[in-house]
Amino acid sequence: MKKLFNYLIATALMAFTFTSCEDVPSPFGDIVKPDSGGEEVVIEPSGDGTEANPYNVAGVLEFISGLGADTPSTKDVYVKGIITEITEKFGTQYGNATFIMSDTESGANKFTFYRGLYIGNVKYSKDTDTNIKEGDVVVICGKVVNYKGNTPETSQGGAYVVSINGQGGGTTPPTPSGGDPKGTGTQTDPFNVAAALAYVESLGADVTSTNDVYISGEITEVTEPFGTQFGNATFVISDDSSASNKFTFFRGLYLGNVKYTDPSALNVKK
Repeated sequence: MKKLFNYLIATALMAFTFTSCEDVPSPFGDIVKPDSGGEEVVIEPSGDGTEANPYNVAGVLEFISGLGADTPSTKDVYVKGIITEITEKFGTQYGNATFIMSDTESGANKFTFYRGLYIGNVKYSKDTDTNIKEGDVVVICGKVVNYKGNTPETSQGGAYVVSINGQGGGTTPPTPSGGDPKGTGTQTDPFNVAAALAYVESLGADVTSTNDVYISGEITEVTEPFGTQFGNATFVISDDSSASNKFTFFRGLYLGNVKYTDPSALNVKK
């Protein structure tokens, strides 16, 4: 009986040893197993994220790992990879698509192209245009983010397909009118309007920023001056009166983050 008891204890310890030593998968999928079997190989990061030298998927995952959770990149990057899974094909209803890219068809490392636009940085509008399928080699461009710290992807509405199996072409995003983006969005270093527009674009359609930002600009149009009835105002700001970029302050509060109550107090004008 004593020998049987010792045998059971030894077996349990062996089981614990084997299960506790199992590999924990990397959240960024650095290790890729070839479809044909054999030894594991590491896909090394390559590329610099430019149009001439796109990141591979390992490269963009390395880049994103340095951003922090939910912090979008401040610049557009180019990424090349193989489509391994399609969540939403391009369609004419919304004009965008969602798919997963990897460096190999086995798809061990994963990067998500999330609700991005079609070739040429436009909405997909014709069913007869080239669509996507698993196994296609694509180059995409856009801002990237580590969503909730565990999903490396493009920012919603902030990316587009450059080419599908070599067919397509590059489209350099336009520089915002009124000059280069400036500022970090803090009280001591507010965004200019160009920077605010770039930040908003990185959020995607109907997505509210998770933090307050400060913006400096010149009022070019007043839709509703501050009034005592509702206590708020609506106006448009730009980087200067000649710039074509526009950002709307929509029904916002008065100085001190309170309602406007005194008609003799300072108001807004162009």
